[in-house]
Amino acid sequence: MGCLFGGQLSRLGIPVTLVDIWREHRDAINSRGLRLHTNSGNYSIPVKAREASEIDGAVDLLIVFTKTLHSTQALQSVAHLITDQTVVLTLQNGLGNVEKIEKFVPRERILLGVTNYPCDLEGPGHVSSLGAGVVRLYSADGRVGPMLSWVVERLNQAGFNCQQDPDIERAIWEKVALNSAINSVTAVSRLPVGNVGDSAEGRDLVLDIISEVCSVARASGIGIDEQSIRDTILEAFDDHRDHMPSMLQDLNAGRATEVGGINGAVLEAARKLGMEIPVTQTLYRLVRTIEQAAVQ
Repeated sequence: MGCLFGGQLSRLGIPVTLVDIWREHRDAINSRGLRLHTNSGNYSIPVKAREASEIDGAVDLLIVFTKTLHSTQALQSVAHLITDQTVVLTLQNGLGNVEKIEKFVPRERILLGVTNYPCDLEGPGHVSSLGAGVVRLYSADGRVGPMLSWVVERLNQAGFNCQQDPDIERAIWEKVALNSAINSVTAVSRLPVGNVGDSAEGRDLVLDIISEVCSVARASGIGIDEQSIRDTILEAFDDHRDHMPSMLQDLNAGRATEVGGINGAVLEAARKLGMEIPVTQTLYRLVRTIEQAAVQ
């Protein structure tokens, strides 16, 4: 996702540096350019890729795409680039991202949002994004400032359908409900989306988790649209049959997952409210159990 957004912004002429710890990926980008395959064509983009320690100076905008479990470490690595003018945008999954970023910049310089643009890593220095999507974002402090408007305008110029959304917390919870359900069930079952949907029990399990997460959101004061989320997931069972969500991909590759920032974060919110969400809790525990055995 960082390559997709950074590459498209670089094509506008905006100075962009991609920050990544994967050396082979950086070397491929620096030697051959970032290979980007989108609906509008194939591109080789001459953008810089660096480790954080190799970068000097200050940045105006820092976009964070790391998994939630890596947020603090990633922000620590680029702390030397942050000034009292730097704005940080998070388009990460899960809950609690603003609170982590707030340890490095004040809330009035944080933008948060969600995106459903597809993006696949095809190999070192090569990503593809085929399909439509949307970006919804707003300021963490609820104020409309010049940087919010600038980011929305530039992302639209870069080909993203980007919208200012004052109700961004609702959008975040809606994505958390989707991710808590389909990510955890596909991860535990080791099945792609369509196979889960083929089973009545699989569908019911996903919908039960959505209902639980929505109940926590409503208790937290979020006016969430449960029916819309249910409709989205039912469409996904048919339209994205072969899709393997990131949590499943991570377990298959022996990597740590984002279950803590997604299902785990909902469990923590429920605990503070004195609520029980047993299906979500069970799937969280199962993913953690598999993860412990898979991650070396």
